[in-house]
Amino acid sequence: MKTIFVLLLIASCITPSVGQGQSASRPFTVAISAENSVVKAGSDVYLTIRMTNTSKHDLDCSISDNNMLGMDVKYEYDVRDNSSNLAREKLFKHPELATGHFRLCTIKPGATATSGGNLITKRFDLSLPGEYIVQVSRAVSDNPKDGIVKSNAIIITVSP
Repeated sequence: MKTIFVLLLIASCITPSVGQGQSASRPFTVAISAENSVVKAGSDVYLTIRMTNTSKHDLDCSISDNNMLGMDVKYEYDVRDNSSNLAREKLFKHPELATGHFRLCTIKPGATATSGGNLITKRFDLSLPGEYIVQVSRAVSDNPKDGIVKSNAIIITVSP
C-alpha cells in the first residue's frame, strides 16, 4: 500500500506543471538527478539541475549559489519523506551572514544549462532511513503571474 502511494505521488509530480497564471507551453524544462540515489544515513546528497530552453528566444539561467545552504537559490526545493511530510529543514545560527556568488547565464533556444553541486543535505535533514522524494521548481520570470516550472521527481533512498 505504501509503495502504491509513493508511486501515485511520483506520477502526480512528474506530470507537466502549470503554475498559477502559467500557460501550457513552458519556456523551459527542469530536470534533476542525484549523484547517488541510495546513500547511508548521514551521507551527503548532491543534485544536478538541468534547465533546457524550449522557447524560441534566449533565456536567463543565472545561478545564485548560497554557501550556507549549499545550493542554487534560484530554485525552490521540495523534499518529502515517503508519507509526503516535508523533510525537516536545518536551522542556521546566523543566516544573515550567508555568502555566495551570482553567475550570469543565458541559454539559447534548445540549449541546456547545468547547475551542479546542490548539496541538499546541508539544508534538509535526511538522517532517518527511508525514501525521500525530491523535486525542484524555478520561476518563469520575476513576475509571479508567469508561474513556475517543476522538475521531475526523484527518490533518494537512505539506508541505516
